[in-house]
Amino acid sequence: MKIDKYLISDQESIKSALKKIDNNHLGIIFVHHNNKIVGVATDGDIRRSLLKSNTVNSKIASCMNKKFKYLYEDKSSRQNILKSLSTKIRVLPILSKDKNLVSVVSNKEISWNTTVHKPWGYFNLLIKTDDYLVKEIVIFPKQSISLQMHNHRSEHWIVLSGKAEITIGSKKQILKDSESTFVPVKKKHKITNNSTRPLIILETQLGNLLSEDDITRFEDQYGRKIK
Repeated sequence: MKIDKYLISDQESIKSALKKIDNNHLGIIFVHHNNKIVGVATDGDIRRSLLKSNTVNSKIASCMNKKFKYLYEDKSSRQNILKSLSTKIRVLPILSKDKNLVSVVSNKEISWNTTVHKPWGYFNLLIKTDDYLVKEIVIFPKQSISLQMHNHRSEHWIVLSGKAEITIGSKKQILKDSESTFVPVKKKHKITNNSTRPLIILETQLGNLLSEDDITRFEDQYGRKIK
């Protein structure tokens, strides 16, 4: 998911916001101050503002709604998303703990089970036990996970659909449907989807700590914290 098309600085103009809203198909823009989401503005909010005293050159902060519904990414299960969406709330931002925009879901896009949204796509948690964890990972076209490493778990990847460009240590390989590979503990790795369709991977984790906290990032195109 390309987050930028849903984002605008609180110092930018209403005119700039309207352009972004036209290009993101959801009719809404998320307003940030120093990357922290501070409000939202719909095309309706902007129209009502222009009917009053604002002009297209006014700052978008002048007509944004500071009271908006959101979910933190570690709480963005399908159940919580469905509870949050309603006839009034059709679009929901998923935020990091620092209130950076991570992903956006709408009432037209909820079709997954236990889903965690990421800037590169999302994953479904299929099975979790004390000994192993299984995910279905979906990476959107032209996106990639960060170059990362885990200190407590190994991973086994099977490509269910699409074409994966895999980096494990210094080795690079291409995996297609039904092909697989193994990522040892403490080995740098990355998955890239350079194709024009979603990449779907089944991931099995084995280790003594199966947690999203066990990630050390070395490179990240979305501005998340690195080592």
